[in-house]
Amino acid sequence: MACMSSTDPAPGQYTFGLDVRGDPQIVILSDTRPYWRGGTWNGRFFSGLAEVKDGAAGFINFNVDKNQIICQPIHQSSTIVRWTMNSSGQLQLLVWIEAEQGWSVSWYIPKDHCDQMFPCGPNSYCSSNISPPCTCLRGFHPRNQHNWDMLDGVAGCMRTKPLDCLNNTDEFLLSCNIEILLSFLAVASEEGKDS
Repeated sequence: MACMSSTDPAPGQYTFGLDVRGDPQIVILSDTRPYWRGGTWNGRFFSGLAEVKDGAAGFINFNVDKNQIICQPIHQSSTIVRWTMNSSGQLQLLVWIEAEQGWSVSWYIPKDHCDQMFPCGPNSYCSSNISPPCTCLRGFHPRNQHNWDMLDGVAGCMRTKPLDCLNNTDEFLLSCNIEILLSFLAVASEEGKDS
């Protein structure tokens, strides 16, 4: 769990853990809401964290099963590492640099705004390569233009024109290079069936 701030050690809003509903995946929660996910475990690495596989840059070995993740230092390594989560919800792998007598950030997540879950809301997508990062899909406009202009796209986008199913003028939009949170959504869907 993250601290409230760098000067207040009280529990903050972010927690890091393993979600074992469905295939195991590592997650960061903001209070109780999903904030970030590392993808499901495929036997070698988490699908959303290809850079952390089979020994996380030579420091850490992951063993994952249905109920737990065991992170162990690689025995041949004399490197001192630690995981921390800052008050902004960023999980960091820190490496001790003996010559500098200090910690250096080796790796961190989320990398940017678009790594968060649902940063742009419905009917939109997020791209780290543009500013602002949220863009409405074709045929949609921001649901809350004021917030959108303030770089808050959480409300997402709504249709510019209502659906016209009777005249066959509506169509599906082909979108490429879009990450969909299928595993998380499938788990949520399965949970809904039981209630």
